[in-house]
Amino acid sequence: MRMSCCCHSYSWKICSTSMCHRTAMLNHVITSMQMAEDVKASKIGQAAGRSMTINDLPEEVLQRISSHMATKDWARACRVSKKFNEVTPPVLELKGLAQLLWAVKRWCQASSISLTFDETASQMGVCLGRSEPLQNMTALKIRAPFLSSVQDKMALTQGGISVTGALMRTFWHSSRLSTLSLNAQFLTVLPPSLVQLQDLTLRMFPTPIMLEETFSALEQLTNLTSLTLLELQMDRELKVPGLSLAGLPLRKLALRRAIPSSLTIPDGCMLDVTELGRANALQICEQHKEAVNLYTYKKMVAMKEVPAFIPSARNLKILNLECSSFGSSEAPLEVLELMKLQILSLSATDVHVELGDLPSLSRLTLSSKNVLNVTLEDPPEDVAGKLKKFSFSYKNVQGYGLMSLLQSLASKGSQWDAATDGPMTTISPKAS
Repeated sequence: MRMSCCCHSYSWKICSTSMCHRTAMLNHVITSMQMAEDVKASKIGQAAGRSMTINDLPEEVLQRISSHMATKDWARACRVSKKFNEVTPPVLELKGLAQLLWAVKRWCQASSISLTFDETASQMGVCLGRSEPLQNMTALKIRAPFLSSVQDKMALTQGGISVTGALMRTFWHSSRLSTLSLNAQFLTVLPPSLVQLQDLTLRMFPTPIMLEETFSALEQLTNLTSLTLLELQMDRELKVPGLSLAGLPLRKLALRRAIPSSLTIPDGCMLDVTELGRANALQICEQHKEAVNLYTYKKMVAMKEVPAFIPSARNLKILNLECSSFGSSEAPLEVLELMKLQILSLSATDVHVELGDLPSLSRLTLSSKNVLNVTLEDPPEDVAGKLKKFSFSYKNVQGYGLMSLLQSLASKGSQWDAATDGPMTTISPKAS
């Protein structure tokens, strides 16, 4: 079940701390007690000659109960009570044909729907064909990895229902839809009716025959005039047509193995570039280095210097690098003067790195299967004073940088566990 919690600024997770569980449970109990008092004062609760049953609870109470249950559990509960069948949980997480068949007659009042469907296109089309258009939905997530255009067309030729058409009729008419995540083989259309859409995630793995149709749909992004967050992900490094997004109010653009031939973004937009290792992808970063705020590079090659755009990426906050080796003992990899860098992660067989002038650094992960050599340009006590989370894995240590950093962390009261697995040692903060 997806919830948000007081200890997290992001949604879809439940905090694991006992305090958050106690607070959430206490709030739930208090609210339920208040609703129960209203029931007692109602005519239903005061019915003479009989005691109150669960069927006497108002719909608001049952809906609150359903919001704390997994969708599959609430579906089982609906088998024993007609009253439960009249209640729609605000958040539905549906997996497979059986749950989808149960939900299509009930989900008109749901505000958030997550749909994972592994069956064929014809079955999915038939299910969606039984649903009325959803008007109150604000968040939609569809994962249909086996859905393909070939299956969709076969369903039509066999007298079935087109999934694309069913999706359009069922979901796209919600004028309140603000968050959309689509994971499928192809994309045919992005309706301009989604005027309130703010957060869009597209994870595509198009077949060669569907490339042109998918790319044509991407050109319709300019119609989504309220879009502020866009994530575009492909199953492999794939060059897509140019994206002209300067006219949208974008705050963040994430590219995952999708390489636009040209790119224009509005001023102030943050650029998240992950797993873009080709030269033309780095060229995009070079052209928009002021916008880059997250860069991930994972290639099994030696890296003797950081990509050229990184030293001038003034807004870079997260840097993840994974290679066969970083630098050498004579010429370590220099990670210097990144004023906004908050999270740094380096992983390789041999890590030789020099760190300096990183005033915002709060998380540091250095992982080496062999040699770990750290050189600190700043005093180790200054680096230790800023670190909130750290992790070091190594087989051998060279130099005094890491040891001096650990001594400074100990002097400020930090405690850690040193776990040994064969020749490897891993140092991480001790669990509180």
